[in-house]
Amino acid sequence: MKKLITIITVLGLYSSTNVFGQCSINLLFPVKISMTKFQVINSLNLLEDVYRIRSTPGSWNHPEYLNGDSVHKSEVNFEFKSHNCIKSEVRNVVSLGFADKRLYKMTLEIWFEPEEFNKCLENYNQILESLKKEFTYYSEFIVSDIENNEQMGEGVWLYKSEEEKHKDKFEEVSICYEFQYDTVFIDKLMTRVKTGSIDYYKLEISFVNLKGTKLERAESH
Repeated sequence: MKKLITIITVLGLYSSTNVFGQCSINLLFPVKISMTKFQVINSLNLLEDVYRIRSTPGSWNHPEYLNGDSVHKSEVNFEFKSHNCIKSEVRNVVSLGFADKRLYKMTLEIWFEPEEFNKCLENYNQILESLKKEFTYYSEFIVSDIENNEQMGEGVWLYKSEEEKHKDKFEEVSICYEFQYDTVFIDKLMTRVKTGSIDYYKLEISFVNLKGTKLERAESH
C-alpha cells in the first residue's frame, strides 16, 4: 500500500509527570546506532528470542551531494518472540539499515489482529509517552492511502529540539499505527479489491541517526 504522510500540527516541548513505562530507544532495540554490521550479527545470534535473521548484500549509492563519492547501504532483518515493552503475540519484525556497514536506522513493526485495536493503541500510547521523555519536541502526522487520500492511521515524529528537525544530519524518532483492509479476488483476472473489514493493525517505531554517516536527509529512508 502506498502511503501519504501529512503533518497536522507542531506541538512544541513536552512536559508531564505521567509515567507509562520505561520503553526508551535503548530498550526497544537490542542493538545500538553506529555498531558495525559484524557486531550486530554477532549480538543478535546470542539472543534466545531472536530468529529468522536475514542479511542483504546491499548496493552502492551515489547521491549528488557527495560530489562523486559513494555510500554503501544494506539491511539486516529479524523477528522476535517477546519484548518487555510490547504486548503482542502475532508478529514482531525489526529492520536495520546500514551505511558503509555502520548502523544508522532501526525500524520495529508490530502486528495486531483485527480485534486487537485497543491493544495496539495501548502499546502506541505507552511507548509514545516514554519516548517523549527523551525526545521532547514533536510533530504529529496522519498516515493516508495515497490512492484515495483515506486516513489509515496517525503518528508522531520526535526530536530532541526544534532545531534538530531541520538539520540534514538529523536524529529522529517516529511512531505510528495504521490499519490495512482485507482484500478479495472478484474475477478470473484475479483483480483484488478492498473489503470493509480490517485485515490487521500495525504499530511502527523507527529511529534514524545520520550523524557520523555520509547520508543526508534525502537519503535517510
